[in-house]
Amino acid sequence: MAETADLIVHVADPAGLSAKIFRTNDETGLSNLLEEALFRYRRDPGWFEVTTPEGRFYACQLVTIPLLIFIKKRVPGRTLQSAAERALSQISPYSDTVVPDAWIMINADLLTPSAVPE
Repeated sequence: MAETADLIVHVADPAGLSAKIFRTNDETGLSNLLEEALFRYRRDPGWFEVTTPEGRFYACQLVTIPLLIFIKKRVPGRTLQSAAERALSQISPYSDTVVPDAWIMINADLLTPSAVPE
C-alpha cells in the first residue's frame, strides 16, 4: 500500500501543478509549506475537512501567484521549484485570463489547523 502524503499542493489548469510532499523525504519543504498555509490561507472559504481514498485531510485555498513564487524561491527541492516555475509561466497577472485556484491539503494525522474546520 502506498504511503499517504503529509501535504498535497494542487493548482488548477492552465498552470496544472499537483505535488505530494512527505515528511520522510522533504521535511524542510513540508515545514515551509505548512507555515505558508497556516499564515496565508484565504479566510473565505477557510479550512474544511476532506475525505479522500488516501485518508482525511484539512484543505484550504491560497492565493495562487504568491504561493507559486513562494515555492519557487523558498521551498527546497529542485523538482517542486521547477514545477512552480513552469506553472508561473502559464499565468500572466496582466492578462484577462482567470488565475487558477490553488489548494493545499494537510494530512489530518499530521496537523489540525487552529481554526476549527467545518
